[in-house]
Amino acid sequence: DQAQQQRIARAQNQPQRLQDLADSLLELSQLEASPMSGERPLLNLTQLVGKSGELYASRAEQADLDFELQLPDRQIFIRGEEDQIERALANVLDNSLKFTPAPGKILLSLAVEKETVVIHVHDSGIGIPPEDLPNLFTRFHRGRNTAAYGGSGLGLAIVQEIMVRHDGRVAIHSDDGGTEVRLSFPIESTAR
Repeated sequence: DQAQQQRIARAQNQPQRLQDLADSLLELSQLEASPMSGERPLLNLTQLVGKSGELYASRAEQADLDFELQLPDRQIFIRGEEDQIERALANVLDNSLKFTPAPGKILLSLAVEKETVVIHVHDSGIGIPPEDLPNLFTRFHRGRNTAAYGGSGLGLAIVQEIMVRHDGRVAIHSDDGGTEVRLSFPIESTAR
């Protein structure tokens, strides 16, 4: 019957959810345990954001979401580990895709603001209840309005750890009209 089919479908999804949880915990533990590197390589953030934008624009289109990418005319550089910055941005964009019902909109942009470079991700999704905002970066914390969505509650904890390791900041503003995430990094002085 239908109820039994639903139970079977949930049971079939459990091994993948457990694997995803184990992978996220391992990644977070490795980040926390690894020493902070001294001099990081120069990283073209304009290219990295552009590459991520192209990937997520395709995924957004498949989900019937409008995706807009805004990049500056010039190349912007920071010091950082490319794979970690890509991971932080992917976690934020994955959340935007997951929590924005169709037909919604996601904006990804990159801008220089004084001494920092900021990646903005703004979506028209379900938003985050105000009482959840202080705990967003706590391991396993999930918003009160996310019960119908999969996830482990580790994605933003990973983003926070990556940002700390890059002398950056993550800030989140949310209301009923959606969520804005700002990933701020010190701009490379030789690339201003």
